[in-house]
Amino acid sequence: MPILLLLLACTAGSRVNQPGNRAEAEAGDARLPFPGLSDLACDRTDCRALVAGTLVALPGGAPVGAAGALATFDTLRVSAPGTWAVEGPCEPGPRCVASLGADGTPGVSTPAPGLPPLDEDAPSLASAAEAFGAAWNAGIAAGWRSGFHRVIVGPGGGRITWLRGIDGAGQLVRVGNGSRTVRLGAATASVSWPGWLALHPTGVEAYLVAWPSPLVRAFDPATLEMRWTLPLEGAARGLFVDPSGRWLVVAVGPGTTDRLVEWPVPSLSPVPTADLARDEVLRAIEHPRTDSVVVIDLATQAVAAEARGELRRFLPLPDRPLVATDKEVVYFTPGALP
Repeated sequence: MPILLLLLACTAGSRVNQPGNRAEAEAGDARLPFPGLSDLACDRTDCRALVAGTLVALPGGAPVGAAGALATFDTLRVSAPGTWAVEGPCEPGPRCVASLGADGTPGVSTPAPGLPPLDEDAPSLASAAEAFGAAWNAGIAAGWRSGFHRVIVGPGGGRITWLRGIDGAGQLVRVGNGSRTVRLGAATASVSWPGWLALHPTGVEAYLVAWPSPLVRAFDPATLEMRWTLPLEGAARGLFVDPSGRWLVVAVGPGTTDRLVEWPVPSLSPVPTADLARDEVLRAIEHPRTDSVVVIDLATQAVAAEARGELRRFLPLPDRPLVATDKEVVYFTPGALP
């Protein structure tokens, strides 16, 4: 079933799920401890990870090469089928890349292409809607993940943002092409904290998380009407919607802090050949502490998998998707589409 029709069918009515709602684990699911995992990549069915400076083969974790031989690298890549490379900080830096031999030995390090520059903030309401929309559309066309930002484009033009309040509530606001405001309770705390939004690649649905609320809210970006909500077991922070449109990845952490802090999610200048929401970029953004990473199946509006720790990589492999954190790798089996 095409994802557009799937979403329209799944979200036709408002729905509130129960906390921790997820299907029973199926055969083939696995939770593998890998403390110190810094990155993971797959070349078709050949998956490997960087764990405490050592390249290991998954799922068993057998070393590929000498232990600790890659201690200066933090990122693993498949630059072409059968071609592996690692990347990390270096001098004169800031980043260097090296190819990997079949035995896991790194070659000569060379300067890596620069990362897309981080802006101080997502485009403000004063930004030109045309420029903002063009940047978002260019990203989607390039296959980027639809990341969470403080401002997203609305279908047909205009912008949507979240304005926090001071009474435990906030306002979802659409300006341009039909202005509209919807007041929502954001959290149980006395202060409503920063909120982030993401737009589904089809543009038919959008998502809101307002820290430290445990709720993931899905709404119609054209009308701002709620379609469904999913409470998680902790304060939610949105990460991204996968390009396929099926998976929504959210971080969950404690809902307390000792100071009032605004955690901005920067926008990234569009570069046609780069993924704006690469995991290494996400790791560079200051954000609330994470206890776990949750993968939500947008086809069923339920949690499909959860992994303890900070996100390192999410790979939606066809038969056995996986989510990797700095503590473990979790393989899970996708449920059947409705």
